[in-house]
Amino acid sequence: NYYGKISYKKNEKINIISDVAFTKQSSSKEILLGIRPEFYTNNIILIPSFYHRLKDAMIIGFGVKKDNILANISYDINISKLSPASNYKGGFEFGLSYIWSKNKPKVPEKIKREQCPIYL
Repeated sequence: NYYGKISYKKNEKINIISDVAFTKQSSSKEILLGIRPEFYTNNIILIPSFYHRLKDAMIIGFGVKKDNILANISYDINISKLSPASNYKGGFEFGLSYIWSKNKPKVPEKIKREQCPIYL
């Protein structure tokens, strides 16, 4: 599996992220391309998303992030050869994630100050 992203910070309140993912399992391959702008408000981040799973589906989603919790909903629109079998219907997906912070906040060390001795 391979994943890459490019992040463009338009300003203090808008960050635009472009994603690409390639996955392979046995003979099955999947390529996912997408964009998800992040809109920063007072204490939450609003995240609409638009993805294309090549030869398979279009995915439209919306997420909300507050502190370490991310909740999102998306809808897959089937565009594959199986569309007639699925009656051109997609499916909803819901997600709830907790993001652990790897970096502990740095606690400033107390600086011990010593006065230089006075010589002559």
